[in-house]
Amino acid sequence: MKRKGRITAIIVLVVLVFTGTALAQELSRKFLNAVDAYEKGQYEAAANGFSRIAESGVRNGKLYYNIGNAWFKAGDIGRAILWYERAMPLRPGDPELVFNLSHARSFVKDKAPAENALWHAIFFWRDMVQQRHMVWIAVIFNGLFAIGLFWRMVLKRYLPSAALYGCLFVVLAAGGTAGFNMAAERMTPKGIVLPASVSVKSGISDLSTELFVLHAGTKVSIEAEKKGYCRIRFADEKMGWVKQDNIGII
Repeated sequence: MKRKGRITAIIVLVVLVFTGTALAQELSRKFLNAVDAYEKGQYEAAANGFSRIAESGVRNGKLYYNIGNAWFKAGDIGRAILWYERAMPLRPGDPELVFNLSHARSFVKDKAPAENALWHAIFFWRDMVQQRHMVWIAVIFNGLFAIGLFWRMVLKRYLPSAALYGCLFVVLAAGGTAGFNMAAERMTPKGIVLPASVSVKSGISDLSTELFVLHAGTKVSIEAEKKGYCRIRFADEKMGWVKQDNIGII
């Protein structure tokens, strides 16, 4: 919660732009109350206050970041990581957010499954560019590619082939990445374990066999939902059912 004045200005501006005047005043009051609670060391109250603003429909990376900060200060690692994760698509590459998320993850007891380092090295831009920016990049370079074709094929003017192929590569890379991200998010949403520990069971009953235990802040894939439970996967060999309210969807 550094630079309080700047943060307040950003959030209030967002509220005023996207909501009506009466609602804007109400949300602004809630925001200032949450800031005041944070400065008094009432971190859980601050987190709940900021969260109510987010629940009203304000989607802002800085707001999510500060919710994460408040929960971290309150000692709730699960909810801190959840809100940091929610902020990441809106503020990719933000050094403070990246550092705080990494720091919060260092308190998670469950070791995350190994990621494919080669895959991330090849598609490094996936975590650096927002989804909507990826789409705009594809659209812009597609337009440039079309102009280049018109320049060469219709006007018969010289244009290096490398320029055309470069535009086409960006279109395919950005468009393909955006499509892949959208499909992946819809098919397999991610979630964060919220309680200090959660018993993952073989079925949708408290009497089902306990398979393993996960702890606050652990990131999982959500594969199905049924009767107040969701089937989660932590690793290839670790999957089972937990109550839905134990998992925060990113």
